[in-house]
Amino acid sequence: MKDWSEIFLIFAEVVVLPLSLILLWTGTKVFRESHPSPLRLSGWSGIALYSLTALMVSLYYLEPVVAVGQVLGTIFIIYMIAFELGGGSISGGKSDVGSDSSRGTRREGRARLPSNLYWGRVISSALLFNFLFSHITFITVAVVYISALLSLSLPVILGMDVSLKLYAMGNSIIFKTRYIPEVIGGNLPEVQVQVLPTDVAVVYGCSGIREILFALFAILFTGANGEKKRRAFSLSFFLVFFSNILRNNLVIGLYGSGLSSFETAHSLIGSLVVLAGITGAAIVCFFLVPETAEHLSALFRLSMKEGA
Repeated sequence: MKDWSEIFLIFAEVVVLPLSLILLWTGTKVFRESHPSPLRLSGWSGIALYSLTALMVSLYYLEPVVAVGQVLGTIFIIYMIAFELGGGSISGGKSDVGSDSSRGTRREGRARLPSNLYWGRVISSALLFNFLFSHITFITVAVVYISALLSLSLPVILGMDVSLKLYAMGNSIIFKTRYIPEVIGGNLPEVQVQVLPTDVAVVYGCSGIREILFALFAILFTGANGEKKRRAFSLSFFLVFFSNILRNNLVIGLYGSGLSSFETAHSLIGSLVVLAGITGAAIVCFFLVPETAEHLSALFRLSMKEGA
């Protein structure tokens, strides 16, 4: 008999979350006005329900680090519901214009979306693709294994004799990251690539794919021209992915060779490296595609308006 927390999370993860994301994305495509939409509000509410359920399960299993992330995520989703209700938006109007020097012409990007539609489309698209990448086994295995291979440079330089062993949970098509009964090494069950002889495992979260997807759609749904979007995403992808791979190398190399504790290598040094990469990617987006910064500032303008 499954524990109640497992039943709740199964329903929230495989039914509520994807359905809510589809509702939210559809609401940004069908109802394009900036004023509140019942369809978008239903989508945001479903995502909030999933986030609250995941938070309760994290607290139930005494996972404080995971719980902190879930608390921040839940606060953000609730804030986005308030943003939708407030109809927060930057004005539409003229689209971004860029020159094409090879043809001597000028190209116009798409018109700007109101900020609540922009954020709804970015978040629903990124989370939907992340859901597919993290639940379709062969995609997840490919992402994790490639990340693990790229994470062996420093250990090899340090003279470590390392090898990789893949653990893929579930059947050949789909696996469930949080509710397969078996647990490897006390960790949450998921696709893992064990770096032997250490006890370090590379998992989906080590690849930075989630952050890359957010950067992709944050850039894609602006009105900037194609050249600016390509440059911004290329640089953002490099910074986020490279910082995650560097973090993995440092964790495996420093901890595996006994030069550092796992907590210091992963939670301190590794986190600072990834934070630097994500910050760099954000700066790139803000400078190359200023509309991303304007949409972000619209969220703060809502806070100031409510506090006034």
